[in-house]
Amino acid sequence: MRRSSTATSVQLPYSVSCLLRIWATSLSRAERLKNLTGVFAAGEHALPPDTPLILFDDIVTTGSTLDEAARALTRAGFTHITRLALAH
Repeated sequence: MRRSSTATSVQLPYSVSCLLRIWATSLSRAERLKNLTGVFAAGEHALPPDTPLILFDDIVTTGSTLDEAARALTRAGFTHITRLALAH
């Protein structure tokens, strides 16, 4: 299911530009998966920093992906970030 379909099905506003995934091209795929530091950045958006955000991941193993995504949004000034996962 696409991100927009998920948000629409539960009648929530969504932004696909709020968080961007940045891959370091000099690293191999295995190295990128091991080192998620700096892999996310806040994108251009019109959301005020006090907007409650929900980060959704389908499967969480270590939580590193959600943690790094939340760090990027926190650096951008967001203060209300909830993390949800379908499976752990």
